[in-house]
Amino acid sequence: MRKFLLKILWFVIPLIIIAVWFERSIFDIPNSCQFKKELCIQKGESMKQIIIGSSVVAYGVDPAYLPEGTYNMALSGQCMRYDLLFLEKYLSQMPNVKTIIWGWCYQSLWSDWYTNNLANVNGTRNDGLLAEYHLYMDISSGYNPLYYSNITSIYISHLIEKWKKYYIKKESTIYFDSLGLDRIYEHYYYEPNGKEKRESDFARVADIVENHTPKYLEAMQEVYKVNMSFANRVAELCNDKGIELIIILPPVYSSYAELVNSEQLNLIYQSIQEIQQHWPDVKFHDYFKDSRFGKDDFCDPNHLFPHTGAIKFAKILQQDLFDLK
Repeated sequence: MRKFLLKILWFVIPLIIIAVWFERSIFDIPNSCQFKKELCIQKGESMKQIIIGSSVVAYGVDPAYLPEGTYNMALSGQCMRYDLLFLEKYLSQMPNVKTIIWGWCYQSLWSDWYTNNLANVNGTRNDGLLAEYHLYMDISSGYNPLYYSNITSIYISHLIEKWKKYYIKKESTIYFDSLGLDRIYEHYYYEPNGKEKRESDFARVADIVENHTPKYLEAMQEVYKVNMSFANRVAELCNDKGIELIIILPPVYSSYAELVNSEQLNLIYQSIQEIQQHWPDVKFHDYFKDSRFGKDDFCDPNHLFPHTGAIKFAKILQQDLFDLK
C-alpha cells in the first residue's frame, strides 16, 4: 500500500507543479479586467466622466471626442451585476467623477453571467470572465471556488491557445487605447479573412437578433427582476454620491433594428421610465434606431467600429449630453 501511495505521489506532484506554473504564467498575460483596474489606479483622479456597460459601448464610444477627463471603463460581456460591483469597488479610486454614461443594449435586462440559476439570454455562461473579475479586479458576487483560478473556470484548450498567442506568437491579448476604448474589432477587421467575417456577420443578422431575444420573456422574469434591482442600485449609488447618471441605448444596424422583438424593446423603455420615476435625476438618450448610422459605422450588426462609428457616436453624445447643458 505504501509503495502504491508513493507511486501516486510521484505521478501527482509533477502534475501539481505543472498546474501551478501554468496558472502563474496565465495570470501574467494581460487581460481586459487587469487593464481596467490599472487604469482606475493610475488615472482615477483624472476621471471626470466615465462610460460603463458592455461591448456596445466598450467598442462603440470614443472618449477622445468627449470632454477632457472622459474614460471608457466598459468591458465586453459585462452584465449589470458587474456594472454595480465595479462602481461599488472602484468609485473611491475616481473621486472626481461627476457623470456616468451607462450603455445598455437590447439584451441587457435579460442577461446575467452568474451561477445562481441565472444565465445569459440564450442560456450560456461565462465562467472564464467571472474568474477574471475575481482574480484581476477583486470583485465577485458570492462564493464559487471555480473562480479562484483560471484553470478551474475555463476550458484548458482555450487557455493553451491564449498562452501560445502571448508567449509563442508574441501577439497582443488586449487592444485598448490610453482612454480605455477597446479597439479589438479594428484588429479583427484587418486580419486575413476579416472582411469576409464581417460580411458573414451582416448576412446572419437574423440569427444574431434571435440569440439576443429570450424565446419566453415571462420565463426570464427572474433575470429581469434581478437586473432591475441592480439598475436601481446603480441609480441610488449615483444619487447618494451626487453623480449624474445618463443611460444610453447605442445604435444598431438598420436590419437588426427591424428584426427585434417589439415587446422586449418596449420593456426596456418601460424599465427606464420606472427607474426615472424613482430617481428623477437619471437621464435617458435613445439612439437604438438612429438613422444617422450606416453600414460603414458598424463592425457587425450591433457593434460600432472603433475607428468610424465610435467617433461619430461620441461626437453626437458630446453635442447631446454636454454642449447643451
